[in-house]
This record gives sequence, C-alpha cells and structure tokens, in this order.
Amino acid sequence: MRGWSVGDLELAGHLAQGHVTLTAETQGKDGRSQWQGQVTLSDPPSYEATVRVRQLDLTHAIRRESLLATDVNFDAWAKGRGLNLKEADGAAKLTLLPSRLGSVTGVQGQAAGTLRDGRLALDRLTVRAPDTTLTVHGRVSELSGEPHGTPA
Repeated sequence: MRGWSVGDLELAGHLAQGHVTLTAETQGKDGRSQWQGQVTLSDPPSYEATVRVRQLDLTHAIRRESLLATDVNFDAWAKGRGLNLKEADGAAKLTLLPSRLGSVTGVQGQAAGTLRDGRLALDRLTVRAPDTTLTVHGRVSELSGEPHGTPA
C-alpha cells in the first residue's frame, strides 16, 4: 500500500483443486506479523484467516508523524463464505493484547462480530485501559442503502 512500510516479507502459497493456502510473515522496524489463510474457490467462495501482529508502531508503518506513537499487539481471526454483503455469512474476532497508545500503556480488549444476510452484528467490543473500560454491542440492520443501527 502506498506510504506503508512493512519491512521484510516472506510469502508462500499453494493452489490445488480449487483450494488456496497462503502464509506470510513480515519483520521490520515497525513491528512483525504472521498471516495464515485458506480460500476454497467455490460458489460462493469460503475463507478463513488468522493474523498475529506484534509491536506495531503505526506512526512509522504509515509514515504519519501526526499519529500517536503506538506499540500495538493483536491476534485476529475471520471465517466465512460469500463476497456479496447481502449474502455473506461470516464471523470475526480480534483480541487486543497489552499495547501502548500514546502515553497510555496496558490497553487491552476484544471484539467479535458476525455478518449474516446483510446484517452486521457487533457481538462484543471491550477496551480496557488503566482506570477505564469501554463496552459496546449492537447491530447495523442494513449494509446497503440507508443503514439503520441499534446500539445496545
């Protein structure tokens, strides 16, 4: 991506009988990551991916000094089928491991959600920092046209 710096990249892939597997690792001064994924080229396609990111410094990675200095650590997972928003069926989870955002250390959290029949549900979003906790969940009833939401 334009303006992003990822450092060294190792990428491996395999395609056999309509099934694609990919693995990737990045290592650089702005952090490191591991990616694993698989896609079944069917109609509709199905997919599953995991990502591990450690010591990500967004200020350097996207070359914007106006951002807060970060040391972000997270694991993410997504699984689903279909590419059309109205027909896709999937789930995703993100776990924010102890991280630093600006001068705030010990920031942690989790997010989990689903996409089914054109409806996005945020099952849980929790962010914890020293002396602060934020919890959110809700639904977006339509992802096309005029979206309507119901925060809970």
